[in-house]
Amino acid sequence: MSNKDTRTVKGNIKISKNENLNNQMGKFQHRVFFFTRKFVYTKKLFRDSIIIAKAVNLIIQNKKL
Repeated sequence: MSNKDTRTVKGNIKISKNENLNNQMGKFQHRVFFFTRKFVYTKKLFRDSIIIAKAVNLIIQNKKL
């Protein structure tokens, strides 16, 4: 407990930044999980999403060329 009490301001800033990053990642993963779960239930939509993903990949490849 004494270490936490005697933390520097710099240390606090670092910790708060890490917590924010972790929270954002957690929210993002949560969203992705629900998104994928919805799609797995309906195979037609899942197939459509794969087609869209392939199209997006093609567009990205064309931009690289």
